[in-house]
Amino acid sequence: MNGTGPAQPSQPTRRPFAAPKQNKPWGIGLSIFGGLSLLSALYSLVDLISGEPASNPLVMIVVGGACLGAGIYLLRGPGDGTKAKRRQPAGGQNPAAVPAASIEQASAALAAATAGGPALVAYRNLDATVRQFAPEDAAAVREAEIARIGFDSSSIGSERLGYVASLEGGSVEIFRDYVVLGQRAHNFDAATHGDVFTGGAIQMSTIIKDRDGRKKVSQRENDMRTAQFQLASADWSLSTPIHPDQANEARALLGRLTAHLSSRAGKPVTRSDIREMVDSILANTSQPAADRIRQLDALRYERLLTDDEFAQAKNSILDI
Repeated sequence: MNGTGPAQPSQPTRRPFAAPKQNKPWGIGLSIFGGLSLLSALYSLVDLISGEPASNPLVMIVVGGACLGAGIYLLRGPGDGTKAKRRQPAGGQNPAAVPAASIEQASAALAAATAGGPALVAYRNLDATVRQFAPEDAAAVREAEIARIGFDSSSIGSERLGYVASLEGGSVEIFRDYVVLGQRAHNFDAATHGDVFTGGAIQMSTIIKDRDGRKKVSQRENDMRTAQFQLASADWSLSTPIHPDQANEARALLGRLTAHLSSRAGKPVTRSDIREMVDSILANTSQPAADRIRQLDALRYERLLTDDEFAQAKNSILDI
């Protein structure tokens, strides 16, 4: 161990011709007074040249120059360091070390994450951190971190079945093997099940307005509907409000998930289950036709619908 000891932080050097500490009120005041004095001395000098001396310009030049110099001296002094402190991380940490530390922390979280949904959330966090601190080489830095921690990208390679927007922000993303909502993620198991609960109705209220002695009756629509998307398993649950117009879409998505989980568990999907899924898709008229057709095509891809059944349901959507 050498005897040099830890390196001491270098002291900031003060700028030339600057006060030890900035004083804006006095600096601005003296600068303005000095500038006006010099301007007045200039007029006096002109009067002196023209033979009409009003006052001694030399005194005004000296006073004005001194005041202006003092004002600049006070203004050039260092401030209270508030802005510098805001830029400086807590604990006096070197700003240059912040990106590396943040990326390393996100990488460590990914390395410790459970495979599946939690790993996907941690991977996205690492990607966002890298894009924030190393935007120019984001892809290269991310891949280098993944290689460094030995992360297996196939652990987050599950296909996404669909998503439903949450009224709390973000979207509920349903994958074949897990669900993700923002920073929350859960892996599916044999006990996983879901449902969409709806309530309320659209109520019409009558409003009577009296204008110039005449009554005007108008109708106001009050949407009192609610919808709650819920997924649960033996040791976790996830619940979030969704827009009521998306209830049928959410039920269709849960139907696809149920069919997938049943096939994975070796449980056969009944024709009644399939019929319920198709009816839910067809009933969701608030969703664009193209999206509903894609959901039907996904059921066909899962071999839950034959080509003829798919064509019949598609024609029903297109009113053919």
